[in-house]
Amino acid sequence: MKNHNELEHLLLETLSFFEVMRFEQLVFDIDESKLSTMNELRRDQVEQALESLVRRKIVKKIKIDGEDGWQKVFPKKKNWIMKIFF
Repeated sequence: MKNHNELEHLLLETLSFFEVMRFEQLVFDIDESKLSTMNELRRDQVEQALESLVRRKIVKKIKIDGEDGWQKVFPKKKNWIMKIFF
């Protein structure tokens, strides 16, 4: 599972808050030095990691011209009342 967490961390570093990225854009933007530490990277592993991030609502999946795209989600801020009491 360590490899899966490393892959998710790598994807989160690559994804943007402002731009929806298709799979090809995502792969091209991954940092090569960090990618070289992973033994093997397959498309199904990347898609599985992206789906895991979507389920945890860290990333949202958006359709662009019939293709899937992904974008990081801004973390929600706590209400000022919640900050005081919790």
